[in-house]
Amino acid sequence: GIYFDALVSVDKAQIAQTVVREFKAESHGSDRVRDVYFTGALADSIATTVVGEFNYMPGRALLENISFNIGLDTFSLVSSKPIEWDKHYIQSDALEFKGSGGALHLAGRLSLTEALKHKGTFSAELNARPLNYFLRTPEAVLGGAYELDFEFSDHAGLEWTAATSITELSLNGISYGSFKGQMSYAPQYSDVFISGTLFDELQSYATTRGHYNTAQDDLDLSLSLDALNVASLNPFFDGAIAGLEGYLDGGIQIYGPLNKWNTRGEVYWNNGAIEIPLLGAQFSVAKQSLITLSDKGFELDSIKLISMEDETQALSWGAIEHHQLKDFGLDIRLSTDSLLAMNKERNAEDMFYGTAVAAGEMHLTGPVEQLQLTVQATTKEGTLLKIPLDNPTAVELPGFIRFVDSELPRVSLKSIEDERDFFGADLGLEVTEVAKIELVLDEVLGDIIRAQGSGSMRLKILEDESVELYG
Repeated sequence: GIYFDALVSVDKAQIAQTVVREFKAESHGSDRVRDVYFTGALADSIATTVVGEFNYMPGRALLENISFNIGLDTFSLVSSKPIEWDKHYIQSDALEFKGSGGALHLAGRLSLTEALKHKGTFSAELNARPLNYFLRTPEAVLGGAYELDFEFSDHAGLEWTAATSITELSLNGISYGSFKGQMSYAPQYSDVFISGTLFDELQSYATTRGHYNTAQDDLDLSLSLDALNVASLNPFFDGAIAGLEGYLDGGIQIYGPLNKWNTRGEVYWNNGAIEIPLLGAQFSVAKQSLITLSDKGFELDSIKLISMEDETQALSWGAIEHHQLKDFGLDIRLSTDSLLAMNKERNAEDMFYGTAVAAGEMHLTGPVEQLQLTVQATTKEGTLLKIPLDNPTAVELPGFIRFVDSELPRVSLKSIEDERDFFGADLGLEVTEVAKIELVLDEVLGDIIRAQGSGSMRLKILEDESVELYG
């Protein structure tokens, strides 16, 4: 044959939504037998780099020294059968990759004409790192060992089946035992059938069954819960809610278009606990508490909260809104005759701290990044509200004090909108003689203004983190 060398170099190319950078390939040999070397990278937060070589002859290629990475995990070719093709098909009997993230196995045939049918298998044994890289949801970090077996053919339309098995499954560090699931596609019905079970050696915690119609874009999935641990949900609330504990029993239906699904159903929250970090308040939940799921989110129905510190109580209701488990928002109300509503040590960023025992109403509303707390309450014995004023302040009017951090520039409305995250509060308090208030001018030197008496006070925390105190 004719011997020649060839080199191809591409700085950047886009295929659909995928950007390929610095692709290079070179080949040496004749027009019948050639050795090809290649390298390239897919643009990403951690670029996926593929390098390798193969020996080419007409209708056949043998891969060698292939490696690629998924995030921080690198996979290398450990065994392969030749890739073969003609005008009717492309096929390989076996390709196997192994690496720090697990192992991948591929085999199959893709038809180029109607004379032959597609068929193939794909299996994987992976740890959670590659999956977390693909998902990229910091509020939902998976753990465990994952196995997947996927098989397809088109003898009567493109049919496929998939079976997955997960051991030592965890979400955000909370263990959930094992999971086994199956999916299959029946082309005559345009339906993907779904089933799965979450379990350990003691019991089943969740089962799911349903289908997705691809022709109508219609998902119909039922989920049954039995003592399912809710502690893994804490990161979803972006610090607005913490210390979430307890177990869920009940039933949920997930329905609608695949990208616009909704939920409905009822679950009971048992042995529950919750913390509101803003107030440092920790509560247990009395007996069973009903939570209704709808297209608006999680609706809370008269949940009784009991302070873990002194067993004072409050009644809470409202909703936790979300859009497909993202963009969470709160609309929660609370009413009490006497509650330890705040029990907070000082942190550097806090606008107030101390203890507050009160009777009245509270409303916490807004996206979790832009929460607004509104309180109308009367203080009771045990209240010691401390307001840190360690930065220089200015008194603007008698009887009206506005505290301003003079060392920082005022934040413009535009910068607030760009930054998004803020917390606002409007606390209207009827102060009784049993309550104590301290204005901490310098905690180190003990420079503190202490007050005790009765009257009205209003404390506001604005979106730019300035504080206003009236009364």
